Amino acid sequence: MSDLKLAGRFSVREFSITNADKSKTVDIKMLIHTFTIVESMSLSSVRGSAVIYDAFDLVTQFPLKGEEVIKIVYSDFYDTERTEYYQLYSIADVKYSKEASQSMIQYKINFVSLGKFYSENKLIQQSYKPNGSLSLISDYVKDVYDVYYKRLLEENNLPIKNILIIPTTGTQTYVIPSYTPEQTMQFFSRKAFLSGSKTQSFRFFENREMYFFATNEYMYERVMQTAAPNTPASGAQSTPTRIPQFRINYGTAQSPDRQSSIMNEIIAIEFGNKTDIISDINEGAYKKKTFEIDIMNNSIIENSYDHSVGFESSTEKLLHDPAYVEKRISKPKEVFVIKDYNSTGVAGGSEIRTDQYYANLYNVKPTAFYHYTANMTSLSIYGRNTIFAGSIIELQLLVNTTDTNDPFKIDKERSGKYIVESIENVFFENVYTQKLKIARGGIGI
Repeated sequence: MSDLKLAGRFSVREFSITNADKSKTVDIKMLIHTFTIVESMSLSSVRGSAVIYDAFDLVTQFPLKGEEVIKIVYSDFYDTERTEYYQLYSIADVKYSKEASQSMIQYKINFVSLGKFYSENKLIQQSYKPNGSLSLISDYVKDVYDVYYKRLLEENNLPIKNILIIPTTGTQTYVIPSYTPEQTMQFFSRKAFLSGSKTQSFRFFENREMYFFATNEYMYERVMQTAAPNTPASGAQSTPTRIPQFRINYGTAQSPDRQSSIMNEIIAIEFGNKTDIISDINEGAYKKKTFEIDIMNNSIIENSYDHSVGFESSTEKLLHDPAYVEKRISKPKEVFVIKDYNSTGVAGGSEIRTDQYYANLYNVKPTAFYHYTANMTSLSIYGRNTIFAGSIIELQLLVNTTDTNDPFKIDKERSGKYIVESIENVFFENVYTQKLKIARGGIGI
């Protein structure tokens, strides 16, 4: 018998369900037909679903109530194993699996990450202001995580995911008006500012690995800083981060001895829209203006931003050159705000807020996200347990040429490194695939 492992194969070691009082546990891995786990940098939690064919009527006999904790242990093609915990919260589409047959029940269970489930029942009604160790938005984020994510799971003896928070700039004061912890984190991500950031693209999200409160460029830099070997002061050689590379199969046979290579080949890819200049004009894709109305001093402060000058040209390339932008996409999108913070060097009462960084949050941030979204690409690959939302991957693509001696050349516009914006991890029968949305701020490198 051959020990050949086909690309995309995975193994479920455990798919168990434990009831609320932890008195009963049942492993249903043999009843699972397919399951999906979704993670995204645009989502504050991980969620999933599973289709079950049940000949034991667990819905009524266990019984399943939507109160259970799910434990999933699974390994990928490379035998990289993951153990994950979720909260079952919904049982839907209950029916007989075959018409006029009562021998088997089919239904769908929906589950979500533990942090989301246990924090969803809480509301935050408090002020966050400089006080002791708390002064930055990143400090407030850590406090919300400790109180409403970490502590709640500790109290229920449940596994905890760590969080990576990059420090923000500037002291801030805010009042949270009855938000859930998740809504509070999203609020802080909208207000966060980091001096020197090219995108101000703060987001709070959870992937299968951990939580993050970080910018897009930080997610890129944290990988690139360890992408090549370096020698620490101790003289020991560090282990470099390997950026997964994917390519299209240009006619190579799908032979049994190529299964490892197939794991690095793209199953399907869609590049989305090439360009939409009308949208560029209406959204102010390159130029923004923020006007701060200073009522106390009877003045208006104008802040202008030109993305064709301000973007990170060393890592991305804009579709339109600056000359064309100046001629055809030059109408700036304008935002007017009330200046409700104290000017630098001017004394104010305790009710005066500190700098709100409106110019960056209304000029830079939406522009960076616009180009990031406009360059979104969708692709499917065979799954691996080392790629998450927020990971960096690299595409190596070719285009046809008219040169008969060299019929292909590197596709410089679409090849290069991308951030994984989202993943739909699909486990269907015995094949694990990942449907990715990947993006970056421009085209090319």
